[in-house]
Amino acid sequence: MVVVPTLCFADDDDPAALLREAGRLLVPSGRLVAGVVLLYSAWGRRYEAHGRTGHPFSRGARFLALAEHRRMLSGAGFTITGARSTLTQAPSEDGLRRPEYLDM
Repeated sequence: MVVVPTLCFADDDDPAALLREAGRLLVPSGRLVAGVVLLYSAWGRRYEAHGRTGHPFSRGARFLALAEHRRMLSGAGFTITGARSTLTQAPSEDGLRRPEYLDM
């Protein structure tokens, strides 16, 4: 298994090349787990807005629509067998603040 934590934050101008390399590294029966923040999601819009202001976390991020992710994955030889969402809460109104549970 190869895990690509979050494609939008990959330090690469060509995420499709990153996916092709992940496919090259996998054994024939291997699987890829790719994290994505979709362009048109609440989080994607928030991160993109912060990136335009030069926010250090998201200024270099590249957010794509779901159809673009599907095309890249297919183009790299992957078959999508499932999808899950982990960002179920909305972004906070005060920006990208540190979640309180991390301070416990």
